[in-house]
Amino acid sequence: MSAGLLGVEAAHVIHEATVITLILSSYLVVFRYPSPIAMKARLRTD
Repeated sequence: MSAGLLGVEAAHVIHEATVITLILSSYLVVFRYPSPIAMKARLRTD
C-alpha cells in the first residue's frame, strides 16, 4: 500500500479471509441451497 495505512501481513490476512469466504459461500450456494446452479437435481430450481 502506498500510503502505509496497512501492513503487508495484514493485507495478506484480509486477502486470504476474502478468498476463503468466497470459496465457502460458493460451496453453500452450489451444494446446499436451492438455486438454478445447484449440483443436485432436487435443489435445482428455475
